[in-house]
Amino acid sequence: MIFATPGHHQSVKGKDTVRKRLEGLYTADKVLYHWDVDYVDVSDDYTMAYSYSMFTYKVIKGKDKKVYIGKDCNVWKLEYGEYKVVMQIGNRIETSFDSEKRSLGKIDRVRL
Repeated sequence: MIFATPGHHQSVKGKDTVRKRLEGLYTADKVLYHWDVDYVDVSDDYTMAYSYSMFTYKVIKGKDKKVYIGKDCNVWKLEYGEYKVVMQIGNRIETSFDSEKRSLGKIDRVRL
């Protein structure tokens, strides 16, 4: 797995390295994630696919609340009968908690 990072930072490679990079999410009091898939294309032999999505996630730690919105493209590979993400490329911006709550309230129904 490769996790592309913002700007000119080096990409994060390997499941364990990606997991370590995302550790901060696991110490949060609450993480809410929602995505809407806009497009999916699958290869003729069904072994590879890619998807394009818009996402929103909230990270809540005590009184600190951060909301991110963005879009991403995931590359999927069929392994042992299941599709696994092998590369994710996306962007995100931090937005205000209040503006996100008004426009994307349905995120409250999804929890990791």
